Amino acid sequence: MGGGPIGMEMCESFTSLGMEVTVIEMAAQVMPYMSPEMAARVQARSQEEGVSCILDQSVQSISGNADGTVAGVHTGSGEVKADLVLLAIGIRPVSKLASDAGIELGEKGAIAVDANMRTSLPDIYAAGDCATTTHAMTGRQVWLPLGSTSRKQGRAAADNMFGSGVEFVGVQGTSVVKCFDLTVGRTGLDKTQAREAGFDPVAIDIEAESLHEYYPGRGIIYLKLLADGGSGRLLGAEVIGQMRSIAEKRLDVPAVAVAARMTADDLQYLDLAYAPPYSIAIDVPIIAGNVMAGRIRTEECGCGPFGLD
Repeated sequence: MGGGPIGMEMCESFTSLGMEVTVIEMAAQVMPYMSPEMAARVQARSQEEGVSCILDQSVQSISGNADGTVAGVHTGSGEVKADLVLLAIGIRPVSKLASDAGIELGEKGAIAVDANMRTSLPDIYAAGDCATTTHAMTGRQVWLPLGSTSRKQGRAAADNMFGSGVEFVGVQGTSVVKCFDLTVGRTGLDKTQAREAGFDPVAIDIEAESLHEYYPGRGIIYLKLLADGGSGRLLGAEVIGQMRSIAEKRLDVPAVAVAARMTADDLQYLDLAYAPPYSIAIDVPIIAGNVMAGRIRTEECGCGPFGLD
C-alpha cells in the first residue's frame, strides 16, 4: 500500500525474493511527488519486472483468515489476494509531548522551529522528523522529513545550544531513491509550486547518454529542468537514470545551482570535470542548461527554434 519511495523500493526487494507484487496507490501515478511523465518511466520499469500497479484507488479494508493471517486487500475496484501487506503510506510527526508542554505546532502538526531550531518556548529546541523547516526557495514553513535534513538540523540545534548562533537555511526537497536498476530523484520546485511562489515556470526534458558511445558501461539519463521564464533562474530538476549512469551526481549539479540562484545561462557554462570514463564532453546538466537557455530566448522573442516566426 503506497507507491512512494519506500513502497517502490520494497517492490524490488519482494520481487527479488520471487514474490508476486501489487502496488496500490491513491494518486493517479506512482511516485506522486514526481512529474507524471517521469513517474510513468518508473511504473513502466516496475511492470517490466512483473509488478502490478493499481492506481487512483484507496484501500477500504484488509481481510484476514481464521488463523489471523492476512487474506486480501479491498479497494474500490475489488479485492487483491495477499499473503503479506506492507503499509508504506507515509509518516506523521510525533509531536504530542511538545504539544502537551505548550509548544507551538506548525505545518502538518510538526513542532514549529525558527532558523536556530528553537521552539516557541525558551531554551527548548527541536530537530528532525518531528520538526518543521523552511523551504529555501519560497521561505514558507514546510515539513519534509528526510534523514539528511534531520542530521543537519540536529547539528544546527547542538551548535545553538552552545551559543554559536548559526542558522539552518532550510531545504529544497532534494531526494533520491533506487527502484530496480533506476535512480530516481528530484530537487527544488515543480510547476505548480513554482506558480504558487510567483514564478513563471518553463520546463524542458532531455535524454542523453552518460558516457561516449565508444566507452563501455554507459546508460541513458532523463533530466527535466525547470526555470523561471522571466529571469532564467533555475527552480528545480528531476532525474531518472540507470544505476550505471550515476544519475544522482547529475542531480547534485542542478541541486547546487538551484540553491545558488543560478540561471540557465550560468548552468550551461559550468566548468565540470570531464574524462571519457566519467561523462560525455558536455555533460547532461550542461546540455540541459543549453536547451533551457535557448527555450527561454525563444519564448522571449516569440519566434521558432531557428529565430523565425
